[in-house]
Amino acid sequence: MKRIALLATGGTISMKRDSITGLAVPTLSGIELLEQIPEPLLDCDVDVVEMDRVGGGQLTTTLFFKIAETIRDLVRTNDYQGFVITQGTDAMEESGYLLDLLLDIPHPVVITGSMRNASELGYDGIANLHQALMVANCPDSWDRGVTIVLSNEIHSAVDAVKTDTSHLQTFESPGKGPMGRIMKNVVSYFHEPRQKKDHYKAKHVESRVVIIKAGIGEDGQIFKQIPPDLVDGYVIEGTGVGNGQYWMEEWIEEQVQLGKPVIITSRCPNGFVDMVYGYPGSSSRLIQKGAIQGIGLNSMKARMKLIAILGQTKDMTQIKKFFEGCDISYEKPEFNIK
Repeated sequence: MKRIALLATGGTISMKRDSITGLAVPTLSGIELLEQIPEPLLDCDVDVVEMDRVGGGQLTTTLFFKIAETIRDLVRTNDYQGFVITQGTDAMEESGYLLDLLLDIPHPVVITGSMRNASELGYDGIANLHQALMVANCPDSWDRGVTIVLSNEIHSAVDAVKTDTSHLQTFESPGKGPMGRIMKNVVSYFHEPRQKKDHYKAKHVESRVVIIKAGIGEDGQIFKQIPPDLVDGYVIEGTGVGNGQYWMEEWIEEQVQLGKPVIITSRCPNGFVDMVYGYPGSSSRLIQKGAIQGIGLNSMKARMKLIAILGQTKDMTQIKKFFEGCDISYEKPEFNIK
């Protein structure tokens, strides 16, 4: 019988209401979760590795760096068909993407959790865990990167985003849809993952990357006062095609001179950063000042990617190439804008 490793970190799937406060807290271990699946439904042996027992808001990049190392160690034993990770859904799109960047293995790595805790009616945790184990045990799941499985759907961690605070069907892949579904006891895939897979040999994931949201009326004084040694890089969540604000032009030049990469993304769930406009603070002008396009990534995923890259290199030329995927030796276009 095939073997699956279950790495438990806590999350809502592990929570029950506290008898005193009435609020949900991490309670159940990975073993206790697994024991709730009827044995006849398991088509594989499962080894449980207790990594942590915390809420989604307490997760760290360091924990998932450790999880990636643990999975690599387990792969070397040649005993495992796949891996399942239980965690909180709040940061699942970030942690899943980070793992996808850190792991360069063909084995299925499946992340799951729940939207309701074990004290609520309609608790979805055990059904999601069972389906995640099915996906990890499926031969068709190999070479698809890290996936997120909840509510009968399989999403690529590269594309998945959480879209609702409480709905069971909270994860979507904007512009692409789910990679597959679990229909009763059958795992079915609709399409293949993207051809290009990004993986980095990060030595650490402790770089400090700040997200700046480009809202109207922000004069940037707060960001200008941040001591340079406190931040290693920035992600701007711009409007539309990645437009920011006028003060960002001079500020980006200063950051680039200090060796701090600045990545531009969009607040829009679909579409790409593009050089369309020429007014002060527009994406074209910010890119001309040295900002890097976060092509196809939202701000949270761009932050995870920059953290992973900075764990490997701080070379601005390489960082630009990793994000934009092109020959960075070309000269920047001149727009004749003032």
